[in-house]
Amino acid sequence: MNNQALEILKAACCIAGIDGEICDREHPLLKRMAHAAGVDTDWLNATLEQALNDPLFFERQFHLLKADPEETIRVLIEIATIDNHFSLPERIIVQHFAEKIGIERQRYEELLHEAEG
Repeated sequence: MNNQALEILKAACCIAGIDGEICDREHPLLKRMAHAAGVDTDWLNATLEQALNDPLFFERQFHLLKADPEETIRVLIEIATIDNHFSLPERIIVQHFAEKIGIERQRYEELLHEAEG
């Protein structure tokens, strides 16, 4: 099991679930991330269920590994924008994650601009 990939996956589940639904475009990416993290579909589904139904789920996920915080934010932005809509709740959560893992506001804005490309 890849701990860093698992932590990023948990954060990605938060971002995917914050708007109350997991869209068809999010699910395949999350499945690939789960495979890379070494977890099965049952684990992923249970985690997504928490992300959808537990409003405090994302608060518990701020223990991301900081080995590559910029890559973490890139992945989270990708998850948030894969449905072609970056909702205000998604923006707030991704920005909050960025702050918690030590990415300065200006750098976060640059990463966001790169993703919107």
